[in-house]
Amino acid sequence: MKYFSPTTSTGILRCPREHHRLVWTALTFIKEILGKPVVIRVVRVSGTIKKAEQEGIRRAKDEIRLVRRLEMEEDKRASTQPVGVGVGV
Repeated sequence: MKYFSPTTSTGILRCPREHHRLVWTALTFIKEILGKPVVIRVVRVSGTIKKAEQEGIRRAKDEIRLVRRLEMEEDKRASTQPVGVGVGV
C-alpha cells in the first residue's frame, strides 16, 4: 500500500505489472478488514504512481464539487419553503 486516506477512503496499491490482474481479482474478494465490512472498487490501473495520484486528486475534487452543489440545492429548497404553513388535522 503506497497511500491510503481514511477521509476519502482512497488508496494506491503498487504491484508488478504482470500481476495487476491477479491483485485486482484478489481485491474484489475482500469483504472485511479488521472485522469491518468493506467494498473495494478498482477505479484506475496506471503505469505510474504519479498518474494514480493525479486520478485520486481529480476524483476527490469531483466529490467535493458534488457535495457543495448538493448543499447549495438543499439551501435553496430550505429558503423557498414557506414558514408556519400547514396545520395538522
